Amino acid sequence: MLGREDFYKINQETLDKYYKEQAKSKKLYIYPKLNAIVTKTPSRRVKKYLYVEYGYNGSLLKRILAKIYTKVVINSFGLLSSKTCRINSDLSDNSLIYPCNKKIRIFDFDNGTVRVVPKHSFSDDGIKKEIEFRVSRKADFIPTVLSFDDGEYTEKIIDGCPLARIGERQEKYKDIAFDLWRNYNRSTENIIAREYAKRLRAKFEELACKCSVKSIDTTAMRELEELLYNTLSASDELIEVGLSHGDLQAGNIWVENDTNKIYIIDWESVGERSVNYDHAALFRGLRTSKGLVEIASGESATDAVILYEDLIFRIAELNSLPGDIGTKGFAEYIKTILRNIKNV
Repeated sequence: MLGREDFYKINQETLDKYYKEQAKSKKLYIYPKLNAIVTKTPSRRVKKYLYVEYGYNGSLLKRILAKIYTKVVINSFGLLSSKTCRINSDLSDNSLIYPCNKKIRIFDFDNGTVRVVPKHSFSDDGIKKEIEFRVSRKADFIPTVLSFDDGEYTEKIIDGCPLARIGERQEKYKDIAFDLWRNYNRSTENIIAREYAKRLRAKFEELACKCSVKSIDTTAMRELEELLYNTLSASDELIEVGLSHGDLQAGNIWVENDTNKIYIIDWESVGERSVNYDHAALFRGLRTSKGLVEIASGESATDAVILYEDLIFRIAELNSLPGDIGTKGFAEYIKTILRNIKNV
């Protein structure tokens, strides 16, 4: 995040906005590599959460090194922090401020809750969409929103860990989570590919017109869209379309420690897509370079639909970020698909 945005400035502006209490200024310590902002002496519960969050899912040596690094840094009494910040609130040692992609999660381990707010200058449309979905849709795997206001909400802290931190059992939990979502009460419809292409083109044009980032190569973006549209326009394949999570990856699936109960989080991108889109995100590595290359190299209408929907997803993400944040990654994304879709 340090290389993507003015992290320290955005963080301070966000905290200034949401902490306006008439309280003594509190000094906090920032550890960017741990994505953590804490007091000088964070509590055992805060440390435990970070140990789990940064429990590296790799070789034994890497796991050991990651554990040692996390413990040394978080127990340094602020000496190994990169910077400090101040807020007008008397946060306890049981608090953790955790910056994410477009929002900040503020953990209160005293009450077992986390407050979710948008970053300063970032769009809050995604959070509003998530609130609307989670308040209106009920299921055991959808975390309950305890309270909400305009563009922010509070939920319980999940005592568990994401699938991204689970080793050999990860595939088992992926299957369970996908089945929970697939069997959820949501209607679907079968649409002929060439007709669905018209819907996708309309969405693409709407978002492309809103894309005001000057550094974006719109020529390459439109070239890719044209290729995908032409592929689907020539297909009579039936595409099953319905409600989609939009970002169903291992980091957004959590397993509760004592019960093994599964929760699916981060519903900011929920919307209509093909049922194959969530499957590709979870099982085919759509969010990874390797998975993207494999899907782009495919020749089926299903793969073309996934790529078309993902192009729309990425443009929507880009539009939700301020300035030119995310443009470098988006440009490389377009090049990767074009290179492989043409078998170059």
